[in-house]
Amino acid sequence: MANTKISALPLGNPAQSTDALPVARAGQNFKVTASSIAALAPVQSVAGRTGAVVLSESDVGGLVADLAAKANAAQLATVATSGEYSDLKDKPIIPAAQVNSDWNAISGVAQIINKPTIPAAQVNSDWNASSGPAQILNKPFIPTLPISEANVANLTGDLAARLLISDFNTYQAAIAAALALKCDTSRLAAVAFSGSYSDLSNKPVLATVATTGSYTDLLNKPTIPTLPTFVDDETPTGAINGTNAVFTLAHTPTGLQLYKNGVRLRPNLDYSVSANAITYASSQIPSGDDTHACTYRY
Repeated sequence: MANTKISALPLGNPAQSTDALPVARAGQNFKVTASSIAALAPVQSVAGRTGAVVLSESDVGGLVADLAAKANAAQLATVATSGEYSDLKDKPIIPAAQVNSDWNAISGVAQIINKPTIPAAQVNSDWNASSGPAQILNKPFIPTLPISEANVANLTGDLAARLLISDFNTYQAAIAAALALKCDTSRLAAVAFSGSYSDLSNKPVLATVATTGSYTDLLNKPTIPTLPTFVDDETPTGAINGTNAVFTLAHTPTGLQLYKNGVRLRPNLDYSVSANAITYASSQIPSGDDTHACTYRY
C-alpha cells in the first residue's frame, strides 16, 4: 500500500470526519483529517440544506420588509448626501454682527430708538427779533414820541392855522383814533423801554441745560447700556495631556460656546464654568492632538 497511487485507491464515500487525507505543504507530505478540512470551508449549509441551495423570500426573514421601509435615493433631499448647510431649505435668519450704537443712525442695528428730544440752547431775548428762541411774543406797542394833552392842544392849534377847517376836522379825528390805541407811558413796564430780559416780571426758571445745551445737564437721562465685547476662537490656557481638566480664559465669559476638535460641547454635561475657569468632564478631557477654542462675550 505504501507505493499505491491515490487514483488506484477505492472510493470511501461518504467521507468520515476521522478519515486521513494526504496533503503536500512546503515540499513535504502530511496527512490531515477530513474534519479539519471541513472546518476551513466558510459555509457548511444554508437554512439547514447542503449542496446547490435555492433560497426563497421566506428563507431571508424580514429582509424584504426591511428594504421596503428604506427610502429611495431619489426621495432624499440634496442635503442628505451633500451634508452642506447651503443645501438646507428654510434656513434660520442669522442676524448681522452687533456694532456700537450711533446717535445719528436712522436704521440698522446701530440705531438708537426712543431717543429723548433735546431742545435747542436758550438765548437772551431780543426786542427786534422776529423769529427764533430770542423773539419776544405779544410785545406792547410803544409810540415813537410821548404825547400829552398839552402837546395835542398845541398841535391842533398849529394845524388849525395852516389847514382848512374840513381838513383839520378829518385830521383831528384821525389823531383821536390813533391816541385811543396808545398807552400811557406810566403804565408801561421797564422792559418796554429796555428790552432787557432781566426787566421782565415773572420770568420762567430755566433749567441749567437751557443755557448750556449740554446732555450732561439733562435730568432723568435715559440709561444707555454698555455694549459687550465679543471674543471669537480664543484657545483656553492649560496643558493638553489627557489628565489636566481645568483651563482658563482671558475674561469671565457670558454666552460661552466651547468647541473641541470643531464639535460644540454641551454646557453642564461636557464641561462646567466658574468665573474664567473651564473644567472638562472626565470623558471630554483633551489629550494628544486635540484642539479646543471658545467664543463668548464679556
